[in-house]
Amino acid sequence: MTIHAYTEPTGSSPAYINLSGHPSQPGDAVVTVRSAGAAVASSILLHPEQLRALANDISKHLDAGDRAGLSFGAALTALKTGQRVARAGWNGKGMFAYLVPANSYPAQTGAAKAFFGDGGMVPYNAYLALKGADDTVSTWAPSGSDALAEDWLIVE
Repeated sequence: MTIHAYTEPTGSSPAYINLSGHPSQPGDAVVTVRSAGAAVASSILLHPEQLRALANDISKHLDAGDRAGLSFGAALTALKTGQRVARAGWNGKGMFAYLVPANSYPAQTGAAKAFFGDGGMVPYNAYLALKGADDTVSTWAPSGSDALAEDWLIVE
């Protein structure tokens, strides 16, 4: 994975994709993440403290020869760029988390058809999903331990 961080001097206006929907502040940065061989890169706006934390996580990861884990903040950044993540401490083989973007699906249940209409579309918000060891997928919310862990890895 190649990581490029673009920053602009205070008071200037960088060209960026602002995924957060908020205006940038002086010192903000755009981080573009491109996996090896990927045709398209993903970009995300980071504030200075987020950029420093990400840089520290990446440095630890590279200094340890890819054996060290990432913080949940770095894992969340990876999720937002479409990557899959897992904790080194998870017991199940093949488990990983990923971000499901907002979308909609055709109404299938009686309750959904009653509200959205027969053949109507049911909108849903973005959420985190977990692919379990049993090859099923469930919605997922990180625990406090997950959020504080430093053993997150990007799943290739």
